[in-house]
Amino acid sequence: MAAGRRIVILGGGFAGTTVALRLNRLFRQDPSMEITLVDSENFFTFTPLLPEVPSGSIQPKHIVFPLRALLKRTAVQQAEVRSIDLDRRMIVAAHCHACGNYTLPFDHLVLAMGSMPNYFRLPGVVQHALSIKSLADAAALHAHVIDKLEHAELQSDPAARRELLTFVLAGGGFAGVETIAELNDFVRGAGWFYPGISPDEVRMVLIHSGLRILPEVSESLSAYALRKLRSRSVEVLLETRVQGCTAGAVRLSRGDEIATRTFVWAVGTAPSPILDKLDLPRDRSGRVEVEATMAVKDHPGFGPWGIARPFLTW
Repeated sequence: MAAGRRIVILGGGFAGTTVALRLNRLFRQDPSMEITLVDSENFFTFTPLLPEVPSGSIQPKHIVFPLRALLKRTAVQQAEVRSIDLDRRMIVAAHCHACGNYTLPFDHLVLAMGSMPNYFRLPGVVQHALSIKSLADAAALHAHVIDKLEHAELQSDPAARRELLTFVLAGGGFAGVETIAELNDFVRGAGWFYPGISPDEVRMVLIHSGLRILPEVSESLSAYALRKLRSRSVEVLLETRVQGCTAGAVRLSRGDEIATRTFVWAVGTAPSPILDKLDLPRDRSGRVEVEATMAVKDHPGFGPWGIARPFLTW
């Protein structure tokens, strides 16, 4: 192929898929341009609707779309990126752990690999907390909540029932507030199917380190959301941080702990760990520093395509 005709996009989220769609239109009459998108999943997920999946308000199939059907002009590869060699312009990837590695050359590279939950190295959180970052996370949380309801229905010990029917979520941003609201409606509405569980036994707790929830919106909207949550029996603990957790409790910065079998983490995100293996300029938060064109700042190895935003946070 002629030099500069191979474009590889890493990531099939909002950034990567949008870039691929734009390139598909731009080069629809140019068969010599090779566009490849690599992602660990073969579908695009509309992540803003993830909180509705654990509650069953939306079926998982309603927020996903096959990448191959969406990007007809793009070669889609479902694979995990193992490493990136910027000097040789080569990517090493594998479809799964049982498969062997393969190489994928590129002339222009787009980094859009998304983010991952940031657990801030808090003890026990990685091992015991549930996340709400992917479709698999949302489906797992749905099954987990139903499992706790089933156990509580059969449990006669009051202390054990309290743990099973206490649901704690850390993070007062959009994802956390929407998820706790959906779970609250789901669990309390499920009482019709679990007559042995009293609504008074259900406890929902939202933990947020800031002065107000939803800091992304105005103070009036934040206050309105807080009133709505509390009116629906959701406990909101402001200016409170998680210090760690175990399989049966969440430790708080104020010195006490909450006994629970369900702890959901929606506090923050961190860049894809693959970026740690690349010699690229990054700011204090870990984001790749880019020019106005999204090209990596002060990096001669990237041509006019530049690099897309390294990750999007929803």
